[in-house]
Amino acid sequence: MEELRADSFPSMRAKRLLAVLKRQPLGYRVVRQTGSHRRLRSPRYPPFTFAFHDKTTISADLVRKILVNDVGLMRVKRGSYSDVEERMETVRVIYHHESDGWWAESPDVERWYAAGETYAEVAKLAEEGIRFALERDDVVLEHFVPAGESVAA
Repeated sequence: MEELRADSFPSMRAKRLLAVLKRQPLGYRVVRQTGSHRRLRSPRYPPFTFAFHDKTTISADLVRKILVNDVGLMRVKRGSYSDVEERMETVRVIYHHESDGWWAESPDVERWYAAGETYAEVAKLAEEGIRFALERDDVVLEHFVPAGESVAA
């Protein structure tokens, strides 16, 4: 099987990626929405939270990560949010800075990402989105930014 590389996926607007996810054979549908946070389910693929504004550009690396790691086009990462909820008090959020903006992921919340133009925008999406994904308000976020990056306090 040929290895998928990041450059084999295009960057795209969130609205376009959502349309790709909704088309067959993926067949995702929005089952719950609050603002830009959408909970997606598919009859054949794992559920996940899609938390992007429609006009946000999602980098090729993040498109690959969503389609390969989360949707499982090559492999499916097993686990459930209920497993995470039972053992978690603090949720780690890792921020990534790229030339066209910021994006975040959490190793503690499977299939959760957020992206935006500024760190502050993505941090706000993380505060709202992780609570939304876990359906809990009592989580504490621990934020990690890349070494050497400066962000406003």
